[in-house]
Amino acid sequence: GTLKVPSARIRVNGEYVESKELEIEVVSPSESPAQPNSPAAKAKESAFIRIKASKRNVYVGEPIVLDFTLYYLEVDQPRAVKEPEYRGYYIQKLEVDDKERYGKEVLNGMRYNTAILNRVLLVPQLSNAKIEGNFECTIPTVIRTNRRDIFGRPVGEIFNQEVSVAPPSIDVKSLPNKGKPSSFNGAVGSFQLDVDLSKSEVNADESISLRMSIKGQGNLSMIEFPTLEFPNEFEVFDPVVKDDIRIGSRGIEGKRYVEYLLVPRYKGTYKIPSI
Repeated sequence: GTLKVPSARIRVNGEYVESKELEIEVVSPSESPAQPNSPAAKAKESAFIRIKASKRNVYVGEPIVLDFTLYYLEVDQPRAVKEPEYRGYYIQKLEVDDKERYGKEVLNGMRYNTAILNRVLLVPQLSNAKIEGNFECTIPTVIRTNRRDIFGRPVGEIFNQEVSVAPPSIDVKSLPNKGKPSSFNGAVGSFQLDVDLSKSEVNADESISLRMSIKGQGNLSMIEFPTLEFPNEFEVFDPVVKDDIRIGSRGIEGKRYVEYLLVPRYKGTYKIPSI
């Protein structure tokens, strides 16, 4: 933080002399400036952590995914010391498979290896939900020296970086009350509803299928399908419900669908009401 040193006052030859008030800004070790060629400066350029959010502006109930990504040239396994506190959020730590966890990225003209250290799903429960504190860890970073081994190869040494990274700020808005449907149960996102009928002309006792699907980004698992009303002349078999929902760096996305098997028993023209 910023600390203030109050002015000092002294009496000299019967008169008071007063110094000016001083301000000192104190930063964390990872933020303090280092000499360009010092081990700390080399390590900071060779390995660092970024926290990425899938969204920065959301409503209550709208899911967010945070990725804690390590950018590095050559390191040992980082050691986490402290994680942020998520106040007012539902939290779920997510598994990341190796295919997605590791990658490469070019930043400022330098090609880095990348590794997702943590992936966290957050769902704000309150409009004043906050992420407090920094992600702190130690990164044993390999830095090059001017020394060479007996074969002429550069010799590296381990420098333990103490890193403190602030998470991105998230703006959480309250859900509007105006026009809120009575059936609303918490699903927030961008969704699309589709209804497909396998055939529009069939013979009596010939089966057809009706599929209703909802796809998009958001809390898909919170969505309940509406109840459909079929003509009495149709025999309706128990519906099949399937989910294809993924949680990745973009958040929750995918689709849910329900499929009905229908058999019209009598000749005629029938209408299924709009949904």
